[in-house]
Amino acid sequence: MFNKIRLKISVLSISLVLTSTGAVSMLIPSLLATYPKENTAVIESIITISTLSTFIFVLINDKIVRKFGYRPTVLLGLILTFIGGIGPSIVENFKWILLLRIILVLYPSRK
Repeated sequence: MFNKIRLKISVLSISLVLTSTGAVSMLIPSLLATYPKENTAVIESIITISTLSTFIFVLINDKIVRKFGYRPTVLLGLILTFIGGIGPSIVENFKWILLLRIILVLYPSRK
């Protein structure tokens, strides 16, 4: 019984992380106002870059888990998600924000 509840919570948590990358789309007008010198296409690519990174790492996920093991991969993924999630609120350079968005989705333990 307890394992079924843990499994459901785990699946829902991973789903939340996967869908949260698109939540930034409503912030694009604010980003355009905050960074007027940045190209509009580059600012709008913040969502595309996140989705593309997720797609790539889902494809190579099995190789990463086989090489390093499941537990270390999950821990690394959680650390990267923390850095990529908190980092954009600390930095002011847009290039760093893009890099941190890529790091956010480098969570290789997703399946």
